[in-house]
Amino acid sequence: DATLGATMDNEMYSNLPLQMSANGNADQRRATDFAILMPGVSNVYTGTGNSTSATTGVNGSGPAGGVQEVYTDGVDLPEGDGIGDPRFTWTAIGVDAVNQFQVETAGISAQFAGQGVQNYAIKSGGNAIHGSLYEYNRNTLFDAWAFTSKSPTLRPDGTFKTVKPREIQNEFGLVISGPIIKNKLFLFGNYGQYRYQHGATI
Repeated sequence: DATLGATMDNEMYSNLPLQMSANGNADQRRATDFAILMPGVSNVYTGTGNSTSATTGVNGSGPAGGVQEVYTDGVDLPEGDGIGDPRFTWTAIGVDAVNQFQVETAGISAQFAGQGVQNYAIKSGGNAIHGSLYEYNRNTLFDAWAFTSKSPTLRPDGTFKTVKPREIQNEFGLVISGPIIKNKLFLFGNYGQYRYQHGATI
């Protein structure tokens, strides 16, 4: 067929760096961030200013136009703002739950909508039991001084001291898969949580 696109599997994207708090926003890791590595996809975020609400730009289009579609195992995650709902679609799909994803940029099949399509396939269970625990941490203790943050802070005793603004991020979770009925019924689950704490900023 004439479909243009590319597929990235878990082995490839799990070896690539993925930043927490991309584009200056405090946020969790997103599998959708890897879509910009595909041909014909650009890193364009508009609308709310939070990259998690955007779906990148495909073939020169803008995400605020609602012309890109995100699918999870073939199920559409529709943009609510396209039908009068001011809320946006949260595209922070769990990175550790994605087996592979496909981006189609041209010649899209009639079963899909949109100018560009991102389809994320979730991992599945098998006869062997597998699991993992993970945590990604960013802590003020390990942060370098920001250029604009070396401002003296008034302490309760009336003295001034230069302190780092508090900024702590934690993303942690559990992945487990295995059989329920051998060779017939399987289980896969991924639980994740993201926490962000910060102090006053100047």
